[in-house]
Amino acid sequence: LFVNDLEKKNNKTAVFFFKLKGLLKSFLKRAGFFENELEFFIPQENDFYIYPLLHPYRSLGLKIRGEKIGVFGEIYPAVLKNISGEGKNITFFELDIDKILEKDLKDLKFKEIAKFPAIERDLSFVISKKILYNEIVQTIKEVNSLIKKIELFDLYEDDNIIGENRKSMAFHLSFQSENKTLTSEEADIIFAKIVKVLEKKFQAKIRK
Repeated sequence: LFVNDLEKKNNKTAVFFFKLKGLLKSFLKRAGFFENELEFFIPQENDFYIYPLLHPYRSLGLKIRGEKIGVFGEIYPAVLKNISGEGKNITFFELDIDKILEKDLKDLKFKEIAKFPAIERDLSFVISKKILYNEIVQTIKEVNSLIKKIELFDLYEDDNIIGENRKSMAFHLSFQSENKTLTSEEADIIFAKIVKVLEKKFQAKIRK
């Protein structure tokens, strides 16, 4: 399936990448899988047949319960030029339906819904294009066990605005305790530590 992005609003060519990511998550949830069973990862050359056609910074592989079942992302610019010409953007995905159907939904284990509310924060920063999505997510996860959700919602690249070999990324973060209601101050402390770790480890520049 191809999704054509015929409009580029504010030069954010990653719009359809995130729309497609959301559609795939929604599809798999409707198929009976929970969000914590889904995992995104950076695809490698031997993972998928379609790999050479995908944009290196705007493509992700998808796992269900640890097994690779698909890939999605934008078509590589050099390939795209031969398909649709300048000024257009094509997003592609491939799922192994057989592997999805093989998963036994009878073995699902249910977890009680948290009784205490989550606190949401948004984090935006500029970072080297060489730093992989998985590296960033794993680093954030390791900061504190109360970090329950890390979701990329914006990716922007423009050498003239962001800087050469730099990219802007924005994440939704969710903090939640199973034992009590977190205060805003407690969430702020965790958030500040995340910022400090990203700045120190990746030389990330936080955007306010």
